[in-house]
Amino acid sequence: MKTITNKEKYRVLEKSDLQSLKDMNEEIKKSKFRQKFHIQPITGLLNDPNGFCFFDDEWHIFYQWFPFGAMHGAKNWYHMTSDDLVSWKNKGLALKPDTVFDNRGVYSGSAIIYDNKLNLIYTGNHKDERDIRHPYQCVAVLEDNKKFVKKDEPIINMSQDYTEHQRDPKIMYVDNKYYIILGVQDKNLKGRALIYVSDDIYNNWKLLGELKVKGYEDFGYMWECPDIIKIEDKYVLIFSPQGLQANGYKYNNIHQNGYIIGEMNFETLEFIPESEFEELDGGFDFYASQSANQNIYENTAVLIAWMGLPDSSYTTDDENWSGCLTLPRELSIKNGKLVQKPARNLKILRDDVITSHISKDYLQKIETPLEIKLDNINSKNLEINIFSDKNNSSNSGFKISFDNKKCEFTIDRGSLSNKINTNQGSTRTIKLNVLDKLDIFIDNSSIEIFINDGEYTMTSRVFPTDEECMLYIKAEDNIKLEMCRLKELMNEEFII
Repeated sequence: MKTITNKEKYRVLEKSDLQSLKDMNEEIKKSKFRQKFHIQPITGLLNDPNGFCFFDDEWHIFYQWFPFGAMHGAKNWYHMTSDDLVSWKNKGLALKPDTVFDNRGVYSGSAIIYDNKLNLIYTGNHKDERDIRHPYQCVAVLEDNKKFVKKDEPIINMSQDYTEHQRDPKIMYVDNKYYIILGVQDKNLKGRALIYVSDDIYNNWKLLGELKVKGYEDFGYMWECPDIIKIEDKYVLIFSPQGLQANGYKYNNIHQNGYIIGEMNFETLEFIPESEFEELDGGFDFYASQSANQNIYENTAVLIAWMGLPDSSYTTDDENWSGCLTLPRELSIKNGKLVQKPARNLKILRDDVITSHISKDYLQKIETPLEIKLDNINSKNLEINIFSDKNNSSNSGFKISFDNKKCEFTIDRGSLSNKINTNQGSTRTIKLNVLDKLDIFIDNSSIEIFINDGEYTMTSRVFPTDEECMLYIKAEDNIKLEMCRLKELMNEEFII
C-alpha cells in the first residue's frame, strides 16, 4: 500500500468528490479480479462487516469503507440490503466521520431494532490536537427519510481504566435488558471484553465489568469484534484476538478469528468454556466476523466476515480497490463443535449442474464463478489444483490436498503467479481424520472451501493470471463430482 499524508488519510467524503470516485469506479469495474457473488467496495478499501441484521423484511449489512484508495484511512459505513442474503443492492453511504466524536473514523459496530427503527451502534474514533485517541460509543438512527441521523452525544465514553483501544460494540437483547460487549485492551496490554447494560439503548448505560473467561486471561494483546450468540441451549463467544503466537497448525494468520462454546451468566459476567478456542476458518483470509441480529432462521445464526486481514496487502491494491466479504454462513452446533454451512439461499446462485464420477485424472478449463462439490471421498487421498497452469496442471495453481495417512488437509497458494502476503506463509493445514465431502465456491479472486458439510472451512483470496485457468483433480475411483456454474449477481451500480 502506498503511504499517504494525514490530510489524505482523514479526509471526509464530500459532494465534490463524487465525479472523481465515479471515474475511479469505472476503471475498477474493468478489473479481472472483480467478484461476481461477493460483496466488494465500489471504490477504495473494504474491511469489517458492520450492522448485520434483518429489518423491515430485508437483510442489512454495512462495510467499513475508505473510498479514496486501497489503504486504511478515516472509515465510513457503506450500506447494502438483500431480500435473500444472495443478491445485494448498493444503498450508498450511511455514516461518515463528520462529528467531533468520530473525526478520525466511524469504526466498527452493530445494529439493533429499537422503537421500530434500525439503530446503529458504533465506535467513534476521535483524536485530539495532540493526535491522542479518545474512543466513544455512539448511535445513529434510520429515520423516515431513510437517512441515518447520529445522536448528539455518545452513549458510552472512554473508560480510563483501559488503554485507548476500546471499540467494536456488539449490542444484544437478553432477558428484557440491553447489553453491549466491547473489545478493549487493559493497562497490562492484554485483550479483554467489557459488558455494559441499559434498559434504554440511548441512555443510562452502566459498566458492569470485564467478561471473565477462565483460561483466557492472557490470550492476545487486543480482542476485536467480540460477539456473543445463542444457538439452541448453548452460548458462543466469538472474537478476534490479536497477538497470538503460531502453534503448529494453529494461529498461523497474522491475527485470528475464533470461537468458544459454553455457558454465559450475565449476572456474574462469566463465560464458562465447554470447548477450547477454535479458529472459525482455517484459510488465509478471514477476520472480524459478525453474526446477524434479528435472525429469522430457527436454531441457527448467520455470520459473515471480512475476507482479508489487517496489516496485509492484496494484488488489487494497485487498482485502487481492496477487500470483499465472505459468503454468509449458517451456524449450528454438532458434537460440541460449531458447524458453518453456506447460507441456504445460496442455491439461488446455481445454474447448469453437471454430475459425473471421477475414475481417473480430471482436467478441464475453469469458467468462474463456479461451485465444485465432491462426495463419497471416503477419506481417500485427493489432489485438486484450482487455477492451474495449462502447461503444468499437476503442480501449479491453488493446491488442495488430503493425505489420509497423516490425516492432513492442506491448501497451498505458493504456486500462483501473483504472490500475496508471503511473509505469512503459503500453506495452511488442518488435522482431519475423515474426509467425505467438499463444497468449493470459486469466484474471480477467492476460494471458499466447506469441508464435511461445514465441519471446517478454509477461505482465501487468490489472483490468478489469464494463463492460470485450469482445474485439475487427481482422485481415487468413484468420487462423485458435481460442477455448477454460478450466476453473476453482484451489483456494480455506483451509488453514494
